[in-house]
Amino acid sequence: MFYGLTWKHMMKVAFKYADGNGVAGRFNNEKKSAGKDWLKSFCKWHNLSVRNPEQCSVARAMGFNEVQVTRFYSNLKNCCTEKKFPAHRKFNMDETGISTVPNRPSEVVTPIGKKNCKISSAERGQTVTAVCCMSATGVFVPPALIFPRKRMNLLLCKDALNGTLP
Repeated sequence: MFYGLTWKHMMKVAFKYADGNGVAGRFNNEKKSAGKDWLKSFCKWHNLSVRNPEQCSVARAMGFNEVQVTRFYSNLKNCCTEKKFPAHRKFNMDETGISTVPNRPSEVVTPIGKKNCKISSAERGQTVTAVCCMSATGVFVPPALIFPRKRMNLLLCKDALNGTLP
């Protein structure tokens, strides 16, 4: 849970499963593994893809369990029955961190065989927190940006959406 299954491990599991059930397959008995062709076919058949997972903190993973989720929905149900808020008054809020310095250069189109460089910043930058909030009926509160500064420079909000709260 929260660790995923690598393609190498998946091919070994497939071999063990087939071998344990006496299914004859075109697997590599020497490596005790299914082949890459098998993995591609399996993924295509079951609409799966092999890709890099997103990072998740241990604290978030530990907090996302059946007990906590059940408690959340129980509290939500109690609040909704007690307060009887209409749908346009029920909001969902989320926050995300945006770095002031890009941490990965974007891909560029270049002729085959020709190297291409892109200037990047070596500084760490700072994280700006963006808070967005929307109701079930589509009503939204303008986004709020939280800057890690003691004195606010309004130039940081240049080109932000109308109504953005700094």
